[in-house]
This record gives sequence, structure tokens and C-alpha cells, in this order.
Amino acid sequence: EELQTQNHLSIRRGPFVVSAVLDESESEEPLRLSGSFVDLFDPSLPVVKERVYQVDERGLLYDLDWARRTGVRAKVVAAGTRVRNEKLDGETFSFDTRGPSGTTATARILLPAEPREVRSEPSVEMERLWDADSGTLWLSFGNRADNVRFSMAIAAQ
Repeated sequence: EELQTQNHLSIRRGPFVVSAVLDESESEEPLRLSGSFVDLFDPSLPVVKERVYQVDERGLLYDLDWARRTGVRAKVVAAGTRVRNEKLDGETFSFDTRGPSGTTATARILLPAEPREVRSEPSVEMERLWDADSGTLWLSFGNRADNVRFSMAIAAQ
């Protein structure tokens, strides 16, 4: 078999895709990944349909397509806070967060449908955006050093 070389490394482990384009190569061809991903190296946790890595760039992505294919219905896929006790119970998805006071958390949450309501206990101010294309909810809120329980009422699918 003939040896084939490439200028990049790309490893998939479950929903995670780790990629790097090497700078010590004969080719300067970029690496293109297409699908529905959350860019975990970007603090705003955007959903991207295509990610292009140039020479000497690295990335870490969460593959939303992989999650859906393997039966994940509801999951906090990334967050700038500690997340525990995720639970999908009928039409309600809930989880607990805790993080350093005085900082802002962002979270990207995969859901089976747009939430009708998002609540927190204790109540915290939050910004939220639904991305219908990816089926994800983006949240931004102030971290607290105590547990904050989020619950989302979603339509059953």
C-alpha cells in the first residue's frame, strides 16, 4: 500500500472533534470540517456549519450531528460553569450550575424542541437565544458560588 501523507491531525472521540493543521508540512492546504458543531474554543459557544483551519491552527468542536445520531435528546454540550444533575423528565429538562461569583457563564444546550419557558431557582437574570437550525439554546447568566437550578419546559417530540 502506498504511503499517504496529510498536513493535519483530526481525532474524533464521541461527539468531540480535535483538529490541528501542522506548520511543518509540504502542503498549506486548509482543513475543512462541515456539519453542525459547537466551537468549544470560542467563549461565546457559537454553532458553526463549517470550520476551516489554516496552517498552525487548532480546534475543539462538539459534533451536534453525532449527538443526535446516537440518541442524545437533551444535554448541556458546553458551559462556562460547572454543570451537574442533568435530567430529562417528560417535558422538562433540568440541571444545576455553580461557578465563581462575579463572572458570566455561557451555555449551549441541545434540546428536542424550543423551550416554552426557562426558569432558574434562585432566580438569576439571563439572556437566551434559540437556534432553530441546530436545535440548541444559548444561555448567558451571572455565575453564583451556590447552586442554581435551571429548568426548561419543552414540547414532547
